[in-house]
Amino acid sequence: MLISFLASGSKGNCTYINIEDKHMLIDIGLSMKKTNELLLIHHGIDLEDISIIMITHRHGDHIQGLKPILNKQKHIKFIIHPDVRSDILKSKGINIPQDRLIEIKNNNITGNSVSMRLFELKHDVPCFGFQVTDKVSGESYVHIADNGGWINKDILESIKGATHYAIESNHDLTLQILDTKRDALLKRRVLGGWGHTQNVVAIRIAINLATNNTKSVIFHHLSEECNSLDLITKTHDELLTIWGERTKFKHIDIKYAQQNEVVTVGE
Repeated sequence: MLISFLASGSKGNCTYINIEDKHMLIDIGLSMKKTNELLLIHHGIDLEDISIIMITHRHGDHIQGLKPILNKQKHIKFIIHPDVRSDILKSKGINIPQDRLIEIKNNNITGNSVSMRLFELKHDVPCFGFQVTDKVSGESYVHIADNGGWINKDILESIKGATHYAIESNHDLTLQILDTKRDALLKRRVLGGWGHTQNVVAIRIAINLATNNTKSVIFHHLSEECNSLDLITKTHDELLTIWGERTKFKHIDIKYAQQNEVVTVGE
């Protein structure tokens, strides 16, 4: 299992997954041209090789490439919760035809070599995370997209102990509050229970999810205005010490996905 963040941030999000040479994407928040370019440069494939695209929600930084890919890459199938599909149609006027969808039953999909599960997140539009499992190796990847903070207890328990995690760690609370360029309404949206996850909550979620089975945690969707790589790494590192969790994370590869840097874990 290989997971590669091609881009992560408010200007576009796209994650590539390779399981047993089955090539998939989560979100297509870059242009079709840019997605093709990054796939080719970093992984030696392009959109012709992609078989499935999973979509978390309808914000532009997650679906910028949806319409051209729908029109020009007709072999690609989509996994998308019905609520998200309806939201995209209503808000963007983009219809994903029924024959391009992979059927979801009770938020689960089971294939010959890969199984998937969708779980609801707290955002200001319908938004879902994904758990993708390699049925051959038993490895699993959990993708937690935009989320307004803490995760429902039952969901948290159901996704515990995965091999790889991606967890949103959008902003530093103090920087968000004191930012002089953002108005109160934007701050209220980000800081509300249906906005984005702050750094302290993100590392706490990671602590609750990680087990001896966990190999990596990628923190993603970092704000370019209210976060920084130096700040987030120092914050997370210090909190692991404060909460006595450093030993637990000794074997876990912690990485940070940013807007203009490809970050890859797995093999």
